[in-house]
Amino acid sequence: MKNIIIILFSTLLISSCKKLDVPDPTDGTPVFTAVLELDGSTKTLEAGVDDYYMFTEFELDTNEVYVYAGRLQKENCQDSCGEKLTIKIRDAAQGNSNIEESLIAGNNYFYYSENNNDIIGWTYDTVFNYNVVFNAGASDFVPNPISPIFSWDMGTGVDIIGDSVAVVYPSLDNASPVTLTLKTNTNNGDSCVSKQTQNIRLNSSERCSTAIVLDADSTMALLIAEATGAVPFSYVWSNGTTFQTNVFQGNEHTVTVTDKNGCVSTAFIHGDSSPGAVPTICTARFDYSVTKGIAQIDSLPIFANDPLHLSRVTVEYTDGENITYSSANGDNSNAFFKIISVEEYDKNENGQRVKKLVLAINCTLYNPIYGERKLVAEEVVFGVAYP
Repeated sequence: MKNIIIILFSTLLISSCKKLDVPDPTDGTPVFTAVLELDGSTKTLEAGVDDYYMFTEFELDTNEVYVYAGRLQKENCQDSCGEKLTIKIRDAAQGNSNIEESLIAGNNYFYYSENNNDIIGWTYDTVFNYNVVFNAGASDFVPNPISPIFSWDMGTGVDIIGDSVAVVYPSLDNASPVTLTLKTNTNNGDSCVSKQTQNIRLNSSERCSTAIVLDADSTMALLIAEATGAVPFSYVWSNGTTFQTNVFQGNEHTVTVTDKNGCVSTAFIHGDSSPGAVPTICTARFDYSVTKGIAQIDSLPIFANDPLHLSRVTVEYTDGENITYSSANGDNSNAFFKIISVEEYDKNENGQRVKKLVLAINCTLYNPIYGERKLVAEEVVFGVAYP
């Protein structure tokens, strides 16, 4: 099953720096913060701590697309400025600033790519599996059973023990027959073995089953084949009888039942009996339920050449050695950038309006010489300026 989601997004540039005055940390918790997981190591940048400031800016690029940006970095530094985080978000349209349409809480944004091969959506290919629960709760025991044992033959060569078991099937194709075996003893030393075999139909509500029960009201110790499925049924017992009932003679009996639709099921019993006494038998019965689950979701990006790179984002991290890693330099087709909330904030020192954003980020940053770094941030509080 494939669902196609298509969203148009973009690329970016950046310009002049405008420092956003931030309260000193002694006034309270820092407003703008970034707690980053970089390759498993935690990095924390906070405006107002260790000379860090929230710089905000915007630019109208050569394609007449506004770029809204912010940088958490140290103030008044030259060559060695320590670590820095930069985020750039391109406008959703060309021309005039569309800040309200460009920064929308709850939206996920695609990353800008320098190869001009923008992702405009994904094709999702979902692989399902089917969880089947088998339950032997409908089985009947001999009076005063001692430690009844349920075992399941799923056709794998290894039996599973338990009165209820779960098996995952990769498809709805009819599965191998399943046999439930019930073994039990009584206080008087009698024993019983009963089996029920069903052809498992995962893709149909039309099922069939057979169980052998004892007609306790009969003076002849009659066995009855109780069948479910589509009537009429045909019966074949191990002693050749072709009726629904059979006389208990000896210790073991097997019956095969075929319903109107050709669904076949079998049952077996081994019961102890003494001359003149009602034989001791038990009856194995089971049913099953099917629940659809997701085994795997494969996502394949849909590419398009969008020269304006609208609504695209770029994330850059500069380490203490002044080496910059950018999301724009590689493949971020399966990454995400989500705006959790947007609100108006104080103007920056140049009188420009500022939006305060809460972001969730998961992407890969690249440097052509030093390779890649994985960045994860569950909550980044950031600022960007706009006209």
